[in-house]
Amino acid sequence: MAAITVDHRELKQLAADVSDADKAMVLAAQTALKVTSFAVEKRVKLEMPVDTGRARASWGHWTAADLVLGRKGNDAGPGDSVWREEAGGLSITQGSNVEYVEALNSGHSRQRAAGFIDRAGLFGQLTLEEELGLIDPLSQAYAGRRYLALFG
Repeated sequence: MAAITVDHRELKQLAADVSDADKAMVLAAQTALKVTSFAVEKRVKLEMPVDTGRARASWGHWTAADLVLGRKGNDAGPGDSVWREEAGGLSITQGSNVEYVEALNSGHSRQRAAGFIDRAGLFGQLTLEEELGLIDPLSQAYAGRRYLALFG
């Protein structure tokens, strides 16, 4: 008589191992996205043309300390900012509700060339794709996109 025995204990362990690997992968992706998002926010703030400072202060996230201590200043308020984390931390949207930020990105100010926010977003996307191993950093397509992100 021939028999085959399947040991369910090994399958349970395999499922547990895969689950741990999946959790680690999701955590790594969440961390990479958050770090990249903060880097994009920093780049936008550094490149934002400044008159009163409201547009720069309005971009991105507000911390509890910003709200309590009023650190942002420049007539910016928490309603001016856009920072949403969704899909379990795998999607972050950042921006500003200040009405003239789009005009600044369109080149309205002589302080910065048009498209500085778009270039920061592209740079962030490329950085995230590279960090997650989704692109070949030596490819010609990547080099072209990277050039656009840096120099427009």
